[in-house]
Amino acid sequence: MYKVAILEPSVASECVVTEMMGQIRCASPFLAGACENAGYSCRVFAEELIEFSPALLDRISQEFDAVGISVALNTLPRGLQIARALKRRQSRLPIAMGGPSASAFADKLLDAADVVFHGRSEVTFPRWLKTLDDGTPPENIPGSIVRRSGTLLRNPQPIPIGEAPTRYDLVEGFGPRTVREGMFGFPKPAIYSLFASTGCIRHCRFCKSEKAYHPRPIAAVIADLELLLRLHNHRGQARFMLVDDCLFADLDWTKELLRQIYHACKGHDVSFSTQFHVQPTADEELMRLFKQAHFTSLALGFESISQASLNHERKGTTTVQNDFAIEQCRRFSIVPYGYFIVGFDTDNEAIVRATYDYIVDRKMISQVLPVGIINRYAQGQPTPEAHRILSDISYGATVFVSHRPEQMKASRLQQLINSGYSRISSLRRLSHFQTAYERKFLFGLNRCVAVWKPLMEAHVRHLQDKGE
Repeated sequence: MYKVAILEPSVASECVVTEMMGQIRCASPFLAGACENAGYSCRVFAEELIEFSPALLDRISQEFDAVGISVALNTLPRGLQIARALKRRQSRLPIAMGGPSASAFADKLLDAADVVFHGRSEVTFPRWLKTLDDGTPPENIPGSIVRRSGTLLRNPQPIPIGEAPTRYDLVEGFGPRTVREGMFGFPKPAIYSLFASTGCIRHCRFCKSEKAYHPRPIAAVIADLELLLRLHNHRGQARFMLVDDCLFADLDWTKELLRQIYHACKGHDVSFSTQFHVQPTADEELMRLFKQAHFTSLALGFESISQASLNHERKGTTTVQNDFAIEQCRRFSIVPYGYFIVGFDTDNEAIVRATYDYIVDRKMISQVLPVGIINRYAQGQPTPEAHRILSDISYGATVFVSHRPEQMKASRLQQLINSGYSRISSLRRLSHFQTAYERKFLFGLNRCVAVWKPLMEAHVRHLQDKGE
């Protein structure tokens, strides 16, 4: 029987949530469940939870027959570093890499990996493991990307999807607190990811989510939740993030899921959060169900305070709807956590400054991210905006500008972001907030910005030196 290690690298960009919480993500445990169903023995190693020490990498290279590395945009540089470290230890160790945007960076990842998978891989990854036994070429697997004689071969066949139990019990270091210490010098409380769907029905220009929505059976989501509740074992409050980029695709499905979450969590001390769209917050029944199901915060994708930018990016929302979403959350005692993006082609300096004014005036906790651009489509062709990229590796959930804006210099956008973060992280804002959740976030953001600030200021000088 093949022994498979599935690795999840740590976040390599500036994310306040992961500095404060140890997120037990769902993609790797879900993939492990699919592999176990196919007859392979799996173990999941998540760097947010445990240290990826040289001794651990030695163990993985010696004890396991194959490795899968799951990467997101903000873990991709670290994932490549880990793959190279494993190959140095055992050059013949088979390594596959995948994740939401892995295929756009396949040329880089294949410097260390043997194959990269596009899209979901709960079916295709076990098929690859089988090729290691029978010798069939991996390029026959749908969604696979390999390098042959310097050329990338991409299999364009439709990618099959499947269902599997999310095997959190296979995660090394699983528990209510991380083994690894965080920025603040102590183990972080865990936040458990609960996997509901993939893909999205929207077509926002700035977003790279797959445009094909695949919800899971509600019974499977609840089974995963019940496993997490058992593993948590009532050691303090269990914190959950419902992972779903498109929880608004079918509101009847969402409402039934919330009802079942409420019933599954009876007798447990729990708290939930999730990413959400501003428009459905107008649905009173939905907001009552969020509240009933112990959702204490909604991470709302406001994206911009400019209607011109919202229209240009095909967001499909209005600034009035953004305001109403904040009001609705507060009516139902749910914290509105704002996500904003600055540096759109329709943004000027006044809009960037006004974004931070909006956050302060509406007494919100928020993250503000510069626009990121990918230089390759999933199929491998360059994007029309590839020439504007200043840094591939800083794309995604970071405070560093990585592209040339249309209406200002990149260095000026970075300066505005730096000063804006000083404003929204100021402890003078403590009196703005009514909940412990918001006050703790502000303390965390304040500490993070203090650590990030020298790097953010250095990035201004770096961009100025490049003439950007």
